[in-house]
Formats: sequence, C-alpha cells, structure tokens
Amino acid sequence: MSDNIGMETLESRAFTEEDLARGVTSWMVSNFRPQLVDAVRSTHFTPPLLCAIACREAGMYWLPLTPNRSAAEILGLCVYDASGDVAGTSRSAFPTNTEEFRLAYGETFTSMLVDEANKARAARGLRPASIVYKGYGIFQYDLQFVRSDEIFFKSKQWYSFTECVNRAVRELKRKFEATGDIQQAVRAYNGSGPRAEQYARDVMRLLPFCNEAAGPPEVIVSTVPSARTLPEAVPSSQATPALRHDVDDPAAPWDDEISETADFDSARVIANLGGQVALDLAPTEGPPGPGLLENFDLARAKAFLDACMTSTPRVTYGLGAKVPFLAAVPGRDFKRVDCSGFVRQAIRLSTTPSVPFPDGSVVQHDWVRARGFEKSTVAEGFLDDGVVRIAFLRPQDVPSRIGHVVLIAAGKTLESHGGVGPDSRPWTGTGWQAKTFVYVLARQAHITEASGMATPVIVAPA
Repeated sequence: MSDNIGMETLESRAFTEEDLARGVTSWMVSNFRPQLVDAVRSTHFTPPLLCAIACREAGMYWLPLTPNRSAAEILGLCVYDASGDVAGTSRSAFPTNTEEFRLAYGETFTSMLVDEANKARAARGLRPASIVYKGYGIFQYDLQFVRSDEIFFKSKQWYSFTECVNRAVRELKRKFEATGDIQQAVRAYNGSGPRAEQYARDVMRLLPFCNEAAGPPEVIVSTVPSARTLPEAVPSSQATPALRHDVDDPAAPWDDEISETADFDSARVIANLGGQVALDLAPTEGPPGPGLLENFDLARAKAFLDACMTSTPRVTYGLGAKVPFLAAVPGRDFKRVDCSGFVRQAIRLSTTPSVPFPDGSVVQHDWVRARGFEKSTVAEGFLDDGVVRIAFLRPQDVPSRIGHVVLIAAGKTLESHGGVGPDSRPWTGTGWQAKTFVYVLARQAHITEASGMATPVIVAPA
C-alpha cells in the first residue's frame, strides 16, 4: 500500500522478477499458509495474489534477509519508505515528513518509530537515521492510517502476520466493491495516477509466478447457497477418482453432472474431442478469416448466457452434454451443456454468418491455433480493452483430464463449469486460469450509440 518512493523498480533489479516472486511466495506460504487461506476465504482474492502484492511492495528488501532470520524477525524488519525525508522525494499524505509527525504525535511515539526504522536499516547494512518511515509490515500499511488505526503503529502490530494480512484484505475488499475488478482494486489499493497503474501491472505480471510457486490451491468450499458439495466420486459404469473443486479443475463434473447418454470415460472424450451423434456440426471446415472473428457480437453471446441462466429449468452443467442445434431454446431443447458445447453455441450465435466453430475443447484449441489467432496472456484477460479472448485449459494440466474452454471479455468469463453450468465470473488469473492458453478471438473497433444503447461492433483490425 505504501508507495516506496526511491525503491528500485522491478525492471532494474539485479535478480529476475520471477526469482523474486517465487522466493517471496515460497517463504510466505511455508510460514503463513493458514493465515493466507483464512484471510481470503469468501473473497475474490487468493493467497498468490497477496504474495504478489507483498512481493511488489518490498519483497526485494526483506527476501535476502530470510536465510538467517526467523519469520517473526522478518515481519518486524518490514519498515520501509522514507519518502518526504530523503532528498529528491516528496509526499502528499500525512505525515509529509518526520517533523510533521513529531508535531502531531509527540517525541515518544516519534522516537519509537525512528528506532524501528533504524532496526530495518541496520539489517540492510545502512547507518542510523532520524527518519520516521511510512510503510509498515509485509504489505506496507501506510503511516497515514495512524489517524484511524493508531493502535497498529503504537503496539507494533506489523510484527503479527495476521494483523497485517487482515488489514490488506480489508482494504482490497473495499476497493473491489468500488471497482468490481481485481486489477483495479489492486491499483486503488496503491493509490491513483500513473504510478498506481504501473503498480497494478507489476502485481499482475508477478502473479503467474506466485501461482506456480504456491503449489496446489487450498480447496475452499463456496459459501454461495446454491453451491453443491463435491462428491467423493462421480457415478459412472466404472469407479472414478475423487475430483477437486473447480478452483483447479473447472470441467470436472459434480454429483449427477454426466450426460445421460454416456458413462464418465465416454463423456470425457466427448467433452475433449466433441460429439458426432445427433448434433448439428456441419460444416466445420474452412477458416473464418485471417485469425480473427469478424462481426462478432458480444451482446448476443451474453444474451445466450443469460437465457441459459434464467431458463426454466435453469441450464446446468453436463459432462458430454451439447446444444443439439443452432436454434435450440435453453431449458426446453437442452437442459445441460458442457464447456465446449456452450462456447461453440455462443460463438455460432454471435457471428453473422454463423462461424462453423467445432466441438470439443481440444479440437477447438487446435482450430484456433491452426488459423493463426493472435496469442494473448493470462494477465491481459483482466483488461477492459474491447477485446474478446478465448482461453483453453489442457486436459493434461488437470486431475480429471477434462479440458476447459471459456470466453473472456472485460475481465469476466462466459463459460459452463462444474457445479453450476453456464456462468460468468471474474477472471482472476489464479488457480486453473493461470494454466490456460489465451488467444484474441475478436477486437472491438468502436461502439455506436443508438437511442442511448451501446451496440458493440467488433471487426478485424486494419
């Protein structure tokens, strides 16, 4: 949260940012995994995101100290940011410098904070200085909050990881409620303006490394009332292994979510490679254009999703279940659909003429690659840039060996996943999303205004 003026930029570091992110994450997870998991429970955030923030805040300072110090010592030494007191720097938030803090809070409080800053300076081989630092704790809780949270600073609560992480998540939740977007919440957590925008980009760039270093995510049962519990095994003609919550295996079926016409193994093949019986699949040959869908109408895709979510009965997830024909009505002509069946229908309904998009997430991935669609990144999925993206999770990258496919627009997915069915949820870049291969599906060139309504017009770039 602290700006850390004068801090070495990630681009100019002597070590790679990948090494930094992995080192910070490994240390935090090995020492504070339970606290991290508890802090993000029932939020849009994840432990790796918190690790990425800690890494960006001051990881380059404290990580080199970890081999020879305990975790408790490291937390206490996380006192940084001398802005306002160092030549060439300035600060607008209270306190703008040490003297302003001394005038407001007196000599005793000021001297204590100066002493703590000098402990941190000594750990880095620096000489003592008469400076009150502005960032406290592993997430750099800014000293400006002393006016509303004096006890944190007076009682040295930055020595407690729980106190630090709870404040960080509380602020992130407040920012997310205001922005509705993970990356913008991270930006607002740091502040505003170009430097905060760069801060958010840095965090998102570090996040994939943090995801990998954190290892398998904790299985946290959703508190949404409509969520169902994960079965020990999926019913089929043969016993199947227990499948994980869709935090890391989104296309794995939950209880009663296998197509009525296939056992588990057959349904998995149909989900990955497509179905060929009683389905309107012709034609499936020929490219739509130069690696980009022209005349893609995102509003139609969203309307299809909404129809699936509001139909009676609601369309749910079914491994191997497909939409039987182009004009099929959700809830009447089909009541279940898997991920590749949903995305195929959404693309066909949203293009004019209807693009012959194939079935099966693996086949769809091959189709996109063979036609030279532009590669994108997991981090770019956060952007609200008018680009519609498609992301593929390979079968070999998940326990169930069932691939997954989603559309992404403005930081949210359009998909059908286990336990729910057709759905839209935030693109966080964490869990299974971090393992996906992302491509540009369509670009929005401009939005035309008509009767106060914005109609997306998505065309190929010049």
